[in-house]
This record gives sequence, C-alpha cells and structure tokens, in this order.
Amino acid sequence: MKEIALVRPSAQAELSPFLDVLARTHLPNSVLVVATAGEEGELAKLVPWIEGKPARDGAVTAYVCERRVCRLPTTDAAVFAAELVARGAPTPAAPAGAGAEKASATAMPRSAEAGAGSRGGA
Repeated sequence: MKEIALVRPSAQAELSPFLDVLARTHLPNSVLVVATAGEEGELAKLVPWIEGKPARDGAVTAYVCERRVCRLPTTDAAVFAAELVARGAPTPAAPAGAGAEKASATAMPRSAEAGAGSRGGA
C-alpha cells in the first residue's frame, strides 16, 4: 500500500498541481493525507506515519511511502508523478531537522479524496 502525504506550509498553499497528478494516476491500495504545517500533534495520534514530514522550503511537499519507508520528499509535481509510479524499494527520506515544522491533516482513502477538501480546523 502506498502512503501519500501532501504537506502544505499554510492552509492557503496551492495543492492543485499535486492533486491533478493524483487524479490522473491509477493508485489502488493507497491512502492520502493532506497536512498543514504546525498541527502535527493531534494528527500523529491517528496517522503515525505523518510525524516528521515537514513542508520544505515554504512549499507544498509530497511524500510517497510504502510500509512507512519513503522516497525523497519533493516540491515538484513532475517528480511526484514519477515517484508515484516508480517500482522498487524507495530511497529513504533524510530525517527532518530538530526544528522541523510540524504537520497536521486529514487522512482519507484515495477513493474518497476526489472533490473533498481537508477537514478539521485548517
């Protein structure tokens, strides 16, 4: 199963390029979490694998993982598209720094994601 996290630096950050990639890609057995930096604590209780995945360089950051092992994070939608369909073992992501931004989000199965916005306090 692929675990996909999109972490945005703020609730106003534009997710469209990444969501467009997801809409065009057949991904059975996957889950999507859309997170907003700064609200990780409560979300990590429900979705433990979101912990330690910050938005990088003030941009929406995509994480593509399988069994909690993630490919390198990217802020580029074209790289994200390639990572979604890549086969083989992912390259582990570099650990987040000690002062890394925290993230929070709404987890939803990919089948329920289409047309849904994030839920919660963001």
